[in-house]
Amino acid sequence: RMFVMYIFCLVTNTVMTEINFSRYLIGKSRFHSPLLLMCGVRLANLDKEDYEIIDMRAEKMLSFRSIRNLQELAHWMIERVGSSLMNSLEVAAFFLQFLDWFYSSSNTPRSLTNQPIPPPPKICVLL
Repeated sequence: RMFVMYIFCLVTNTVMTEINFSRYLIGKSRFHSPLLLMCGVRLANLDKEDYEIIDMRAEKMLSFRSIRNLQELAHWMIERVGSSLMNSLEVAAFFLQFLDWFYSSSNTPRSLTNQPIPPPPKICVLL
């Protein structure tokens, strides 16, 4: 029964995805998959303006050689240290959650000798 439900859900998902993808190909939908539709993510191509914005941002990012005065140096250092600190905090939070999960009692292996002994099977003798 569970297998039939699984097959039904799988086929339904595949059909809905194909229908949505076909609608995307002919221009009737802005999303090429139901998951992107639910998340609100729209795929788009970069145009000339996007490339110009990317180039401007790359020029704004100061390299160490282009720093002219102490104020720019301080700004550059604060940006780099802040970015590094944020990345480090994210990794540390993930690591602490992993350690909490790893050492939680629900994940510790149970000894086989501590398990209760099951009752013996009932044998029915037919005469």
